[in-house]
Amino acid sequence: MAAIRVFPLAFRRLFWDNESMSHERKNFRAPTPLACLAAISMVLPAPGAFAQDDCPPQHVVPDQDLAGNFGSKFTFNDRHLIVGDGAAFSLCPGGTTVCRGGAIFVYERFDSEWFPVQTIVPPDVTLVEGFGVSVALDPLDPNRMMTASATRIVDGVWGLGRFYEFDGEEWREVSQFLPPPGSHPATDFARFIVLRGDTAIVEHGGSVYRYREIDGRWVHEQTISKPDSMQPASVMFAQGGIELGEHWAFVTAQRDSSQGRLHGAVAVYRREADGSLTFTQHLLPPPDAAGERQSEQFGNAIAFDGRTLVVGAFLANREFEEQGVAYVYELDGEQWTLRQELLSSEARREHWFGGGISVEGDTLIIGQQRSFSTIFRTYMFERGADGRWRESKILRPGPVSPAVPVGFGFNSGIYGRWAIVGALNELQEGQLTGPGAMYSFDLDCIRGTTPCPADMDGDGQQTIFDFLLFFNLFAAGDPLADFDGDGDLTLFDFLAFQTAFAAGCE
Repeated sequence: MAAIRVFPLAFRRLFWDNESMSHERKNFRAPTPLACLAAISMVLPAPGAFAQDDCPPQHVVPDQDLAGNFGSKFTFNDRHLIVGDGAAFSLCPGGTTVCRGGAIFVYERFDSEWFPVQTIVPPDVTLVEGFGVSVALDPLDPNRMMTASATRIVDGVWGLGRFYEFDGEEWREVSQFLPPPGSHPATDFARFIVLRGDTAIVEHGGSVYRYREIDGRWVHEQTISKPDSMQPASVMFAQGGIELGEHWAFVTAQRDSSQGRLHGAVAVYRREADGSLTFTQHLLPPPDAAGERQSEQFGNAIAFDGRTLVVGAFLANREFEEQGVAYVYELDGEQWTLRQELLSSEARREHWFGGGISVEGDTLIIGQQRSFSTIFRTYMFERGADGRWRESKILRPGPVSPAVPVGFGFNSGIYGRWAIVGALNELQEGQLTGPGAMYSFDLDCIRGTTPCPADMDGDGQQTIFDFLLFFNLFAAGDPLADFDGDGDLTLFDFLAFQTAFAAGCE
C-alpha cells in the first residue's frame, strides 16, 4: 500500500471547526462538493510515493547475545558498513550490564546485501569501557576509520581514541590518542567523532578538540572555543553532532539560550590553510511572528554536503505543538543563508520530526528525535531543478521485519544508491529490551518504482485519482504540476498531463 500523505484528520476538518485540535465537538457544517474533492486528494498517496513491497529494505540484525545498542552510531561507504555499539556485551555475551565493554560490527557489501565479516573488540577491553561509542570513516580514504572508548580510564582521565586501518582482509588498530591535558576528568569521551584526511574533531563533555595526524600519531592541536555570543557560558557544545568538510566545520549547541530559552544554535567555523578552525557565524532558528526565538532545540541533529547544511529543530511548534522542522541552509558567498523550512507530510503533536538527518547531493532523509519512537517512518526529500526540496517518499521498515522496530528513524546515512536507517531499540520476538537493528534501502530501486509520468499517486496505475491529485497540486500552485517544465502553471500543463496520461505506463 502506498504511503498516505495526510491522516484522516483532513476529513475531520471538513466537518468540524476545531482549530484548537482538542477532541471537543464544535460547530458542525455540511461539506461542499469542492471540499470533499480536496479531502479525497489530500489523503491520496504523496506524489512519488511507492509500493515498498517492490523495494523492501534489507533487515540488518546483530548477534542478539552480543549487541546492546546496535545502530546507535554507524558509518558506511561503498564497501563497508561500520556499526558502533558502546553497550555491547563483549566481556560475557548475554550477560549483565557490567559486561558491556562495547564492540564494533563490520559488514561488507556483496551485490546488494550487507554481510557480517568482522567483530572488533580490543584485546584489552575493560568493564563498561564504551568501546565503539562513535565511529567515523575517512571520506578521502575508505581504508581509515576512527573510534573511541568513552569511559576507558587512562592516567586518571576518561577516554581513549583508537585509529584503525583496513589491510585488505580486516581492520587493525594502528594507533591511540588521549584527551588533552586538563580536559574533563570523568565525562564520556568522543560521543561524536568526524574524520577527514589528517584531521579529526572529537567531542568531550561539551568541549571540542581538533587533532591532526603527524608521523602516524594523532596530536591535539586546538580546543575549539564556543563563540562569546553563545549563552549561557556553560551551554553544552556538540551534543547534536559535528560536521566537517573541506572548507567548513559545524558544531551544534542545541541548548543555546543567548536570545531565548533553549532555542539552540549551530556554530560555523572556517578551515584555514594551516588546518585551524576560525569561528565565522552563529546560526540561530528564525524568530516567530512576535520576533522571539522559541524553545526549538535547533541543532539536535545536523547534516552537511558540499554547499548544503540541514539542521533539525525537533521541538519547533507549527500547526502542531512540538511537531518539529528541519531548516536548509546554503552557502551564499562566505555566509550560510536559510533557504527553506521542511515539514513532514504526517505532522502531528509531539512528532519530533527533525532527527536522524542525512544528506547527499539532491537526496535528504529526515527522521525523528526519539530513540524509542514507534512512528516507524522516516522521510525522504529530493531537490528539484528549481532548487526546492520536496518530500518524495516515506521509508518504512516494511514486511521484512517480524520485530518491533522501536527507534526507527533516530539516525540515518546516505552513500550513493544506499540509505541506511537505524532502529536502535528494535525488539525481537520475546524480548523486553531491544538491542537494535538497521535497515538498508536501495534508492535506485525506490526512485524507479513510478515508471508512469502521470501516475501521481504512485500506485502503478493511471486512474481518476491521478487526475484529482494533479488538479489539487495545480490549484495549490505546487511545482509538481508543472508538466511542461516551463516554470509556470498554465493551461498547457493540463494538456501535457493529459498527453502523459494517454501515453500510459512504460
